[in-house]
Amino acid sequence: MSAKTVWRTFESCNNYSMPSAFDATDTNMEYWLAEKEMKDREWDITYIRKHFPHCRFRKFRDLGHGGLAVSKPELFSKAMDSIITKQKKV
Repeated sequence: MSAKTVWRTFESCNNYSMPSAFDATDTNMEYWLAEKEMKDREWDITYIRKHFPHCRFRKFRDLGHGGLAVSKPELFSKAMDSIITKQKKV
């Protein structure tokens, strides 16, 4: 994969507008982050808590940014399944 493809993928996934208002009371919203990226996500966490107070934060231990699917695919799969089916935490 070329560096240009990687950059375009990143740009398309991470640069989009968030709605100013959103009724999340009847949704199963989660914000996933890796333990080693907590400091880098401080602004994002503050924004999400302010605008989406029903959002559940899920921190994955011993991982850096983007490490869940690559390093622990079984855990990633279980976590995805749990939010899709609204089950309790993995």
